[in-house]
Amino acid sequence: MIDLSRSMENKFIKKKENKMNNENYSTEIKDAEILGIHKKLGIDIAFDIDTKCNAKVFYELQPEARAWGIKYIVVSVQKVIATVEWEIDCWEMEESEIAEFVKAGGKECKISDYNHTVSGVIEVDSTTQKWELDTEVEFKPDGGLSIDNLTIEFNEDKIFIA
Repeated sequence: MIDLSRSMENKFIKKKENKMNNENYSTEIKDAEILGIHKKLGIDIAFDIDTKCNAKVFYELQPEARAWGIKYIVVSVQKVIATVEWEIDCWEMEESEIAEFVKAGGKECKISDYNHTVSGVIEVDSTTQKWELDTEVEFKPDGGLSIDNLTIEFNEDKIFIA
């Protein structure tokens, strides 16, 4: 004999929607990796460019809620803001080469013949510029989460977040 009461009971249970707010977070990353800066500046790859980059990643935790609880939580990066500082040591360089660096947006600083540099700053904002965000952030087995690696790839307009 079939127990119809159980079947009917399941049929009439209303799916209860758990409306959860997404939680917003941010984290700062010191010394992010920079690739393809020569292309961004329009400078020949033969020149050595020192970079320093500090970035801030804004992200949301988006729970996928069910009546029985949370199925999973997605880490959704909302935006990345970064400041890329670059510098080229111009000791024993031709004036034409130095002019190329200044044309790329750098400022010349000549303290002496041995201390001669051109440096500049590039601001990166993933919401106002065309950037592809590649996120590989996952929860650890202990439930922890950290975003501590960031790579800005100027050749492909990509930002890798891990």
